[in-house]
Amino acid sequence: MIGIPYVTAESFGLNLRPQSAGTDKPRPVPDETFSLAYLDKGTLLDPSHPLRSFLMVALRASRTGILATTFLEAEEYGWGDSQEAALKDLGSSLVGYLESLEARSGKLADSALADRKKLRALIDTK
Repeated sequence: MIGIPYVTAESFGLNLRPQSAGTDKPRPVPDETFSLAYLDKGTLLDPSHPLRSFLMVALRASRTGILATTFLEAEEYGWGDSQEAALKDLGSSLVGYLESLEARSGKLADSALADRKKLRALIDTK
């Protein structure tokens, strides 16, 4: 499982909104936090699927949890109460998506074929 050798970059405030209504000069306050995580080559996405290369992941912390997304065009994401839980869920989602694409290999649209190609390059299926 992801025993995650990951590195996070500095956090940044996102979704800035006025501090309060009716003030002369509303000041923005962050509504959520954004970090970057770097998953190194060989990181296990699940017990039998290591990464073939590094993967950059965006982590967005809000009041309800952590959302992990990649910069791939695939629409997969991970969710959890912690960064590690969100990254673990993201890994499971990416592996599950690749496995579903492989199972339907003869019936894929061009966009799904492109996703499968990217995921095959990223994930070692042994």
